Amino acid sequence: MFAPLPLSQTDPDLWAAIQKEDTRQQDHIELIASENYTSPAVMEAQGSQLTNKYAEGGHLTHGMALNMSGKWFNAVAYGLNEQEEIDYDRMEALAREHKPKLIIA
Repeated sequence: MFAPLPLSQTDPDLWAAIQKEDTRQQDHIELIASENYTSPAVMEAQGSQLTNKYAEGGHLTHGMALNMSGKWFNAVAYGLNEQEEIDYDRMEALAREHKPKLIIA
């Protein structure tokens, strides 16, 4: 299993960055809804053993039919080559086939 050490001991730099961000959030208002703050109780629950489960099925990829981006756009994945780099030949073939107005890589 894991050593029962707190983050401040296992990664002091990350712990310090989190403390700095906590101070920033305490001192400023956030006007972006998706970046709204959670209560200490929610933060505690999210940092608990409950986050070891992802029963809702995981992340929905951009362009999936269930997402709005999938309803608005026809997303086509271009894939990677054996070196885990963008396969530009495959991307070109897909672009000729699907004739996109925009390619995001």
